[in-house]
Amino acid sequence: MTKTAEEKYNEREKRIQDAIQLKKPDRIPIIPFDNGAYFKHCGLNFQEAMYHPKQYFGAVKKAIMDFDMDAVSSAVVMSGPTFDALDWRQLKWPGAEVDSSNTGRDTVYQFIEPGQGYEAMPPEDYDWFLDDPTDYIIRRHWPRIARSLKPLENLPPIHDMVAYYVGFVPYLPAYGSSEIRGALESLMDAGKEAIKFYDAHYSFIGEMAELGYPPLFRGIGISPYDYIADFLRGTQGSMVDMFRRPDKLKRAVEKVTPWVIQWCVNQVGASKELDYSKRLFIPIHKGAGGFMSNEQFKEFYWPSMLEVINGLINKGIVPYVYTEGIYTDRLPIIKDVPKGKVIYHIESDIFKAIETLMDTACVEGGPSGPMLSIRTPQEVKDYCKKIIDAVGGRGGFMMGVEVPMITDKSENIKAMVDFTKEYGAY
Repeated sequence: MTKTAEEKYNEREKRIQDAIQLKKPDRIPIIPFDNGAYFKHCGLNFQEAMYHPKQYFGAVKKAIMDFDMDAVSSAVVMSGPTFDALDWRQLKWPGAEVDSSNTGRDTVYQFIEPGQGYEAMPPEDYDWFLDDPTDYIIRRHWPRIARSLKPLENLPPIHDMVAYYVGFVPYLPAYGSSEIRGALESLMDAGKEAIKFYDAHYSFIGEMAELGYPPLFRGIGISPYDYIADFLRGTQGSMVDMFRRPDKLKRAVEKVTPWVIQWCVNQVGASKELDYSKRLFIPIHKGAGGFMSNEQFKEFYWPSMLEVINGLINKGIVPYVYTEGIYTDRLPIIKDVPKGKVIYHIESDIFKAIETLMDTACVEGGPSGPMLSIRTPQEVKDYCKKIIDAVGGRGGFMMGVEVPMITDKSENIKAMVDFTKEYGAY
């Protein structure tokens, strides 16, 4: 008897939830994280994906159904027209900041570090940020990361605008200037384009659910340290701060930690009890090996990250922590989380992670990007077999990929999926 879409959805969702809770599902879930392979499978390039959301989501839908994945885990593609309206400086993307050649059109967007393509937060701005972060972000940070918002740096301080008995009226002339009007209009234009993208996104998620495919996660978060290191101080600045101004760095991380938790909860929703269907994607960056020592990780990075993890669990949300880079030496540290309530994606040394983490947290990982891009289907199967053998019949593992897929070799993706379904059955 053919299963209904609802039955397939429930079956896939239970498979994922069992893995998270360290139980044995019927088989290992297969949910490779995509970053372009799905729409490449359907003949689209990155530029088309960023400028035509309906085509993009349609292509992702077809790929997920063609490969018959266990959940929706598609590329983190955003709206090109939204970035255009803001004259965005934090990214280079195909269609604008990346050349329009055939190679450029098929190039994934790239993040630009503070201090590399625009001014980073200088150390003397710590006090302003700590004292009045909203004012700082609007009048200093936004003008740096979006060229069309540069006029906002000429606004009066937000906290001044309740002074005197006529309130903010004396400050309104600033908002009547042509420069400020232009900046606000660019925000509205960007908002219109963002609405188009997110309408298409939410329609896609709903349609995939009706077809029997649950989302792997429902929102995105960040570590508090990365909030500062990624977007304000930059890699170099935050590394220097650990030595020259550790107290201010710690105060800034502590300042943003409750914001991060609330931001995550707002995307997913809070529950009184843990809801395993509410999962939130949290990529972690600057805590990787090479950026700091284990002692620095334990001092500057992990305490606030653990606070976020526990805060989300307390709100009924499952953190899907995506470790980017080398975390092998950090595995015993990040193991300190509530049992059966966290997913860890592993980019480096999946076998060590299986050995170290799987009695505490669900581990997800798999073949590397080069393997999927240049190896044969049989080599992909052989590697998946090695991983599944290391799991050894235990629950608490999901087959994914080492780094998000950008391969155009669909046969290798199919080999990974089909083999895992067959050999990964319990």
